[in-house]
Amino acid sequence: MRKLSLELLLAVGGIVLTILLVVLDKAEKLKGGILFWLLMLAAALTVPLALGNSVVADTPAPWRLWLRGIALAVVGFSYWALAIWIRLPNESAENKTRAPQPPQTTSSPSPVKDSSKEPHGSATKAMPPQQPKPSMIEENALLVPSGKPEPQLRIDPIPQDATDRLKGSGINPEDLSLQGQAFLKSALGRIPTNALKVYLGNSSLGYTTKHEQVVFSIAGRDVLTIHKATDGSISVDAEIFGKDNRIIAGISKNAFHLNKGHSDYWRLERPSASTLIVYDQFGDKALFIDYLRPNVVKILGKFQYSGVIILVSEDELTLNGRPWFVGGISGDNGGALFSAK
Repeated sequence: MRKLSLELLLAVGGIVLTILLVVLDKAEKLKGGILFWLLMLAAALTVPLALGNSVVADTPAPWRLWLRGIALAVVGFSYWALAIWIRLPNESAENKTRAPQPPQTTSSPSPVKDSSKEPHGSATKAMPPQQPKPSMIEENALLVPSGKPEPQLRIDPIPQDATDRLKGSGINPEDLSLQGQAFLKSALGRIPTNALKVYLGNSSLGYTTKHEQVVFSIAGRDVLTIHKATDGSISVDAEIFGKDNRIIAGISKNAFHLNKGHSDYWRLERPSASTLIVYDQFGDKALFIDYLRPNVVKILGKFQYSGVIILVSEDELTLNGRPWFVGGISGDNGGALFSAK
C-alpha cells in the first residue's frame, strides 16, 4: 500500500499542477515555453500511478505490458490535447488583436534635378535612385499625338559685332532679319501637308513623307529612326553609344534594351501615351520624344558616335559644342534628315 500511496500522491500533485497551470494561462500570468515544460512535468507525475495501479498490477503478465502501453498513451494524448487547447486560443487572440498591415507601396523618389543646362559628364553629379515607372503605359506602346501646340523655329539675332560691320558696309541689319523671317516662312509653306515634321527643340526642322525615316546619321551610322504607321501612330529605333563606340542601350519599335555590363540606372519611361524618355545614369535625358500633333514630333537628347556628339535641347543645337544647323530646314533629301561626319 505504501508504494500505491506514493504513486497516488504524485498523481494528485500532477493533477493539481495541471489545474494551476491552466488557471495561470487563462489569467495570462504564465506564457511561453515554461508553461509547456511544467505541463510535461505534471504529465510525468501521473505516469507512476498509470503504470502501477491495481488494475495493471493484478493483470496477468501477458496482458500487463499491453495495459501499460494503453495507460501511457492515455496520459500522453490527454496532456497533448490539453497543450493544444491552451495554445490555440492564444494564437486566435493574437490574430484578432493584430492590427492589419497596410499594403506596402513603393515610395516615390525625389524628382531628378533637371540638369540639361549643366555640362554633361560632370563628376559632381550623384547617381539618382532608379525611379518607378510613372504610368501604366506599356514601354513598347505606339506613340500617339497629344494635341500640344507646334513649336516655333527661332531666329537668332545678329550679333552686335556683325551688326556694326553690316552698318559700316551700308547694309541695314533689320532688313536682313526681315528677309530671314520671310525666307523661313516661305520654306515652311513649301512643306507638304502630309509630311511628318520633326523639330529639334525649336532650333531646326526636318520633314518626311515616308513611313520610315532616319532622323540622325552620324559617321554613316543610323542612330535614330522614326516609323509612322498607317493609323498615324509612331515608333522609334535608336542606338545609344558610349564614348568607346560601344552600344549602351537600344530601342527597337519603342522596346528598350539595356546591354549587359552597363548601369541599371539607364531606363525608359512613358509618362504619357505621346511621350517617350530615356534617362542616363546621371538622370539626364538621353532621348526625349514628344508626339505633339498628327504630323508634328519634337526630339531632344544626346546623340553620339565615333567621337561626334550632337546635343539637342529646347533652345540649343550643337555639334561637338558648337552651334549647328540652327534655323535650318531639311527634308525628303533621300537620306537622313540630319547627318554629321
